[in-house]
Amino acid sequence: MRVLDGATEEVWRCQATEALAATEPLKTSSLSQYWRELKAGNVGVLHFLRVLVYGAVVEVAVRSGLKRRMPLVGTGDPLDRPPLGLAPGDLVRVRPPEEIVPTLDSKGLNRGLSFDREMHPHCGKTYRVRTRVQRIVDDRTGRILDISRDCIILEGVTCSGERTVGCWFCPREIFPYWREAWLERVDDPAPAARDEATTTQPT
Repeated sequence: MRVLDGATEEVWRCQATEALAATEPLKTSSLSQYWRELKAGNVGVLHFLRVLVYGAVVEVAVRSGLKRRMPLVGTGDPLDRPPLGLAPGDLVRVRPPEEIVPTLDSKGLNRGLSFDREMHPHCGKTYRVRTRVQRIVDDRTGRILDISRDCIILEGVTCSGERTVGCWFCPREIFPYWREAWLERVDDPAPAARDEATTTQPT
């Protein structure tokens, strides 16, 4: 607990909230931080070279204005599709880019949530819903934030540290947050398969 402006509020601490206090910020151009990843064996040589070259190209392109920071941006008012009411275990497909663009504003956001470069490669692929996010800890302040809008994370989908500007070789593997407008339900063969297995079991 801490007192701020005369009011008491609850704050939380973890490795993420204390990272800035325990470390020193490094510039993206500081090559020593990337070399340590290779030297420590966290990445292989080919992986290291591939990400390093790609990262250098993207950094220069974004900084010079030749490439947008977000992979997709919309125009005008973002389209808000009807809610899907997704629950853990539901099978969904990430919509293709041309269906996601109408849901984004000119900054690549949907109601404040970004569709970033780590999410783009998952377009057209099928995943199961891991959970709905309703509360998170703000890394910068330690405060609990309530998520009132739809916010979904998918099984097995984490940031790779290979595509985001300024986050090359990031090891955190955090879950990207998805809007339901970027997803669509697909027929789930699993229940049918389970039912068939049940009916064919010997008695």
